[in-house]
Amino acid sequence: MYYKIIKHIYIITELIVCGDFFDYLTIHTLSEMDAMFYTVNIILILEYLYNQDIVYRDLKPENMVFMENGYIKLIDFGFAKCLKSGEKTKNHIRNS
Repeated sequence: MYYKIIKHIYIITELIVCGDFFDYLTIHTLSEMDAMFYTVNIILILEYLYNQDIVYRDLKPENMVFMENGYIKLIDFGFAKCLKSGEKTKNHIRNS
């Protein structure tokens, strides 16, 4: 038998140097053109995920980061789910 003990786990991620959308919104007011640009950017991302059968279920400004070219990238796919056509997901909403 062969046993391997792992002492350390390393997670390698991309370096995000441009910040997230939440921080940007706390400092800046979006012009109408900027709002349209970022809205379309988010719609295109969600459309791509939809075409890959991925449901992204944690859409919020904190999970949108800027790439160096000014476009938005989604992060934190912890609540994302792959669903095939006709498959459903269960949502559990707790009342506080």
